[in-house]
Amino acid sequence: MDFSVFNSYKWLTHYEDLSKLVRGETLYPWAVSLDPAAMCDLSCSFCNSTPILDGAVYDRPMIKRILGVLSHWGTKTACVGGGGEPTMCPDLQYLIEGLSDIGVKMGMVTSGQHLDRHLSYLHKLS
Repeated sequence: MDFSVFNSYKWLTHYEDLSKLVRGETLYPWAVSLDPAAMCDLSCSFCNSTPILDGAVYDRPMIKRILGVLSHWGTKTACVGGGGEPTMCPDLQYLIEGLSDIGVKMGMVTSGQHLDRHLSYLHKLS
């Protein structure tokens, strides 16, 4: 039988995790969303993040803690983006390379405004 997200047997692809749950083991998220910069240099009228853009960014100590948690959890995928423009985070390279080093597959949501500053390591996005 071919796999389909609409197939009612799709839960079988998670049999191992369901078995852990039945045994009372803790399950951690496979996928996370990371928002490394709560800032943006565009002023899009449709932006739903405007109320939370306070200029906060992930710094290296925070990224190190996040990587440790995600490694412990066994997280498999991450979406880098969210509440702001991720390419405005000064330590974005540290985050992307760190995620890659712990085996997390990732994508990034960006306006593309600043991609030229990050070309040396964006190949690590998968």
